[in-house]
Amino acid sequence: MSDLSRLAEGDAVVAAERERFLAEEELKASRTRFLMLNRSARWVLLTAVTLTVVSLCASLAGLSFLRLVSIPGSVATLAGVYLMVLSMRAYRRLSRARERQVEIVDRYRQTVWTPGS
Repeated sequence: MSDLSRLAEGDAVVAAERERFLAEEELKASRTRFLMLNRSARWVLLTAVTLTVVSLCASLAGLSFLRLVSIPGSVATLAGVYLMVLSMRAYRRLSRARERQVEIVDRYRQTVWTPGS
């Protein structure tokens, strides 16, 4: 019977290690996704604000924005506003990714820091 109990105990240890490994991998993937979303959301927002401010200033000054490619200021302003809408969507996705990451971290902590391990 002691051989069977040692075998069962070894299986339990292997299962716990496997669960811990999977939790670590999920945590790493979650962090990477969050950082990528954060970076892209910032760039979209920065581009949107820059484009909108420059085009509004050009419109107020009576100039055509990007005269070299014949884009009127109103089109550039609309493009900036559209980019702002996209950045708001990106920040919402970022918020959901952050909530998901918190859930994964909690699950990871439960997996790794159980009293018996």
